[in-house]
Amino acid sequence: LVTGCSGFIGHNLTKKLLINGYKVIGLDNLNSYYDPVLKKARLEDIKSFITENNISQENFQFFKKDICRRPDVKGIFSKFKIEKVCHLAAQAGVRYSITNPETYVDSNIHGTINILEACKDYQISDFIFASTSSVYGLSQDMPFSEDTSIDSTISTYSATKRCCELIVQAFQFVHY
Repeated sequence: LVTGCSGFIGHNLTKKLLINGYKVIGLDNLNSYYDPVLKKARLEDIKSFITENNISQENFQFFKKDICRRPDVKGIFSKFKIEKVCHLAAQAGVRYSITNPETYVDSNIHGTINILEACKDYQISDFIFASTSSVYGLSQDMPFSEDTSIDSTISTYSATKRCCELIVQAFQFVHY
């Protein structure tokens, strides 16, 4: 499962997985923060990529679903034998997060918890979570590394992504 499959990273990851023989379930809500026309073009590009590389059409299935809706997430997990999850879906944008914090809490935190709960319910331990360099906030340590302090987040976006890092870590220890 690739959440956020029509985003820049998700689109490219999906093609890489397909060319390497994986079957991919793509999930994206196609929200309007970034132009939905661009997201739909990326989905069309995936379809063209499949055809051009003689990949079975059955190897990619896309669902326009919102990870904030737990029944939608559970439905995907119950319908398919998902073995691995790459969770890229998130509400992006630092500036927008300052004026619309609820959107970020819903999508980034609640959505991530919905994905993690489904992983727990379906015993999926192969889970990748994409965070953001924004969690480094005002840090002047360049280049950033895993040892760089992350105690200066400056937006709701970065705070929710940091929160998700901690939630993913907690799920690792508590639920697996």
